[in-house]
Amino acid sequence: MNSISNRSDLERLNRLVTRTTDPIPNPGTKLDEELSNEADSEKRESEEQTKKDLIAILCNGIFSRVDEAQANKIIGACLRLFSGDKKELAQFLESKLLGGHTPFFYIIANRQFQIGQSAGSSKQGMPPLLRGLLGICKEISKEAQRDMLQALYQGSSNELFQSLRPYLSHFDMIPPKSFFDGEEDQPTFTVTTISDQTFTVAFKIPRFYDRMLIDSVVSTYFLASGQRWSLKRLQSAHYGNSF
Repeated sequence: MNSISNRSDLERLNRLVTRTTDPIPNPGTKLDEELSNEADSEKRESEEQTKKDLIAILCNGIFSRVDEAQANKIIGACLRLFSGDKKELAQFLESKLLGGHTPFFYIIANRQFQIGQSAGSSKQGMPPLLRGLLGICKEISKEAQRDMLQALYQGSSNELFQSLRPYLSHFDMIPPKSFFDGEEDQPTFTVTTISDQTFTVAFKIPRFYDRMLIDSVVSTYFLASGQRWSLKRLQSAHYGNSF
């Protein structure tokens, strides 16, 4: 048996020994990763199934005429699907889960079926299903609002646009505050779209001259011919009291 007799023998032995600093594999690490991947896959499958179930429920009111009672039934089914969690339901409603659009887009685009009137009618109000679904969402995202506007442009319904303005905060124009805030003093504007490039605006402005002298401006913000418009009447500084 050979013995290590001096320092040089020890150094030669050290060169022959292969050292390793690799940690000893933990058999539980791979199992944890597999369980995590499996949980993520199950979550995606669950969300996809929820999305399909929600679409099936909403289709009962998007492509057919529904009244207040039917709208409430659809909304109730949506809430049950999410166990009453309005926040989670709102996230789905604001996503483009229907052919690249939100459910709001289709309800607005098909509003003539929702309220039984033609697309060009000036008597259109907000469909009950749309009103109920918007009520679930605390604050509509900018992208969802943009999607709603795209649907509004198709029909150019100013009355529906006016009723939806509280939900279009990212694209709305706040009118100047008026001294005349009584209900009987409010101007009325009736907008009629004739074609893609032609529309008319009829207006009635109570106490017009008083308003111009005190407020110096009368304005309105409306939808016509597939666009949003702002109309202002200003007092001229060059002509004294002339308008």
